[in-house]
Amino acid sequence: MIVVPVGGGGLIAGIAAAAKAKKEEVKIIGVQSRECPSAKEAIRHGFPFLVQAGKTIADGIRVAETGTRTLPIIQKYADEIVLASEEEIADAMLLLLERKHIVAEGAGAAALAALMNGSIDIAPGSNVVLVISGEMLKVPSCSGLSVNHFPARGESCIFQ
Repeated sequence: MIVVPVGGGGLIAGIAAAAKAKKEEVKIIGVQSRECPSAKEAIRHGFPFLVQAGKTIADGIRVAETGTRTLPIIQKYADEIVLASEEEIADAMLLLLERKHIVAEGAGAAALAALMNGSIDIAPGSNVVLVISGEMLKVPSCSGLSVNHFPARGESCIFQ
């Protein structure tokens, strides 16, 4: 199983086509923020569907409409698109930082968020690949975590 963050669809389309060419039975799961579920809606409607993109910590996958070239590939090769909430994505960002020392932006942590929120069924003994990708972590995202998220966990953090 490969779990991939989805914005416009290029990354999941490329990964899915390549992975399925190598091993047809591999599961490809896409993840989007609940605030911008454009690919999930496009698959539901059968065509690129413009969604009202909300504010999200996962700005790297905040794409209001899935690409017209990528959607047919996603429809053919992706097995499912799941969603993660802002809090779940923030939790995943913090877990990556705390446990793996990976500073990931929200989009990059979306795959882990979906794994943690239980929206992906994983058979015991399965191999799972989480794609941790993204362009950059912006300072406002960090300050949002330190102000809003850490206190909810009973912790504090200072970004210098």
